[in-house]
Amino acid sequence: MKTPSILAILTILVCIATAGLGFVSGVKVKELIKSRDNAEMERDTALSEKQTALDELEESKSEIEDKDRQLADRDLQLKTANNNFQQQLTRANSLERQLNEMTSSARQYERQLSLWEAVGLSIDDAKRLRDDLRAADLKIDILEAEGETLARRITILDNKLKLYELDDYEVKLPNNISGKVTAVDPKYHFVVINAGRNQDLLEQGKVSISRNGKLVAKARITKVDENSAIANPLEGWSIDDIQQGDRVLTAIESMQE
Repeated sequence: MKTPSILAILTILVCIATAGLGFVSGVKVKELIKSRDNAEMERDTALSEKQTALDELEESKSEIEDKDRQLADRDLQLKTANNNFQQQLTRANSLERQLNEMTSSARQYERQLSLWEAVGLSIDDAKRLRDDLRAADLKIDILEAEGETLARRITILDNKLKLYELDDYEVKLPNNISGKVTAVDPKYHFVVINAGRNQDLLEQGKVSISRNGKLVAKARITKVDENSAIANPLEGWSIDDIQQGDRVLTAIESMQE
């Protein structure tokens, strides 16, 4: 039997090594492909997360811009309301001075009339003084009416300013408000009241609604006219419980101190 030559043995060993290397290379290639796929998946995930973050950033920027615009509008409204308030206050002070002057003039006419009557006065002089006194009284009445109107306007503006400036401000109403519910609108969730500026009602003030002495609901005034107002039931109170003819009074938390 021939002994295998060294060359033949080497050839066999090379074949075996080549087959092993091929096997190892195949495994390595599969691992590399898997690693590449994982890397691509991670890259796609990262790109998606990046795009989501960019979208959220744009949305946040838009919200900030909206808030800035709202704040600018609110500042403008506050400045306008403050200017109106100052104008009304100046006019009220002017009317008060005029009222004091007219009151002083009326009293002076009364004193002069009494003195002239004591010393003897002609009919023409008495008529002229009487007419002057009546004219002065009429002007006083007009000024007092305008003063009351201005006082109401100043109160309204003052409440609006405080509502802008103070988050927890509670609008104060006179404690003698008395009215009735004249209409109920369940669809739009409001009631109509037969009291308004004639009873010094103010927007955002609170009223109580009762029936037969029992509290039915509480509501917040949202619009005020001269002889009527609109109110929305407060959270926790149902409009279904309110009926036409129910009594409306000032809520305790809205009463003037």
